[in-house]
Amino acid sequence: MRIALCRLAALAIAFVPGAAFAQAIDAKPGLWERTTVMQHAGMPALPDASKLPPEARAQFQAMIDQMQGKPVTRRECVTPETLKEWQEYAKGSSDDATCQHTVLESDAKRVRMAVSCQEGKRTGTLEWKASTPESMEGRFDMVDRSTGVERKMNMTTTSRWLGP
Repeated sequence: MRIALCRLAALAIAFVPGAAFAQAIDAKPGLWERTTVMQHAGMPALPDASKLPPEARAQFQAMIDQMQGKPVTRRECVTPETLKEWQEYAKGSSDDATCQHTVLESDAKRVRMAVSCQEGKRTGTLEWKASTPESMEGRFDMVDRSTGVERKMNMTTTSRWLGP
């Protein structure tokens, strides 16, 4: 279970590395709690989940709740390696392995990145801020054109350090 909590790469995305932008984050390693709220515009019709097994139905419902703007909270282990640069920390912000991130600005307290996924069919910006060594906030704004219909998605995240 602890290993599951410590996997920031669960929502892995590929990043464009840039040594000029490598910047350690002013935050503590350890157990963090991340609460995310998503807002989607132009959501497609949802499939019927009534025939799914109970565990799969619960996962599906959690995903739908998140898409409908309900807060979703999870815990994760943030390692010293993760805090070496923003690109590593930001891996927990998307579940799309096709995403490429370009750092536009960064320092020890904040980062702003341009994001392009699915060969440019999904584009947006990602911003993270370490308000204190024990708290962070993030915002992810994206436009999805992968289905031929433009849909906007906004995600806000607050994270707080729980301890070593």
